[in-house]
Amino acid sequence: RHLRTCSQITDGLGALRTEFYALGSLATLAMLDYPYSTNFVVPLPANPVKYACDETLRHFSYNKVARIEHNLDMDRLLAALNAAINVFVNSTGALKCHNVSRELLGVHPSHFRHKLTPLRHALEVSQSIKQPTGANLGDISIPWNYQACSEMVLEPLTSDGYGFAIETDDQVPGVLDTCLSRYYGLHPDPDWLERSFGNGKQIVRYARNIVFSDGEKDPWRVGGVPQNAKQLSLDGSVVHVLIESAAHHQDLRSTDHARDPPQLKEARKLEMRHIRKWLNLDSNK
Repeated sequence: RHLRTCSQITDGLGALRTEFYALGSLATLAMLDYPYSTNFVVPLPANPVKYACDETLRHFSYNKVARIEHNLDMDRLLAALNAAINVFVNSTGALKCHNVSRELLGVHPSHFRHKLTPLRHALEVSQSIKQPTGANLGDISIPWNYQACSEMVLEPLTSDGYGFAIETDDQVPGVLDTCLSRYYGLHPDPDWLERSFGNGKQIVRYARNIVFSDGEKDPWRVGGVPQNAKQLSLDGSVVHVLIESAAHHQDLRSTDHARDPPQLKEARKLEMRHIRKWLNLDSNK
């Protein structure tokens, strides 16, 4: 009740899905940790990670050296986690509970007695699963997770259709099992992405004229190209920039001179220098 899931968690699978729901919420909150308020995925305040931490700390008391007390009961821990999650998934107050049953983690395949197409079967399954409300992009969970199940297993939609998280290697088989039960007739291909486009080293070796940028705060940077891309590139025209204190594609968002960190401003200058060089506009080459 303190975590406010839509149904009681009674087994290990429910606990696993609840954990993944929370991970997706917090990881996506970090992805969107901009220094100004945004309405990109959901309405969020400026510096939402700090805001979520402050909401969490309201559930605890402190001693004289400003450390959280050691004797913490589970109710308060769950209530604090709920407060942090709600900064992301329930910023509008419209979400009444966390529906962890929608998570793709870990069930065994069904016997597939259905005669429907994969997407038609998915639509029927979804009718029994609570759908999120108030999402700016509408309910994208069915087509997005169909794509995740078929070709992009590393990107299942989580957290009532608002968040993203990456499974561990040992969780992938369980995700594929759930995919098979929800999308009848689907044949998951978890290796499609790398087989089609190559891994990070292969991409930077054979590409030309690309600046790959990642924000330091963005959890998705773990899936980026190697930081030594310039050395791996055949002609040195492919580079990687890790932008300190920046969130998800913050260099591509509108400039905020007052709140953009210095490292972000420098990264934008670097990107412009590369683009001018590609277009033969660089007078200093």
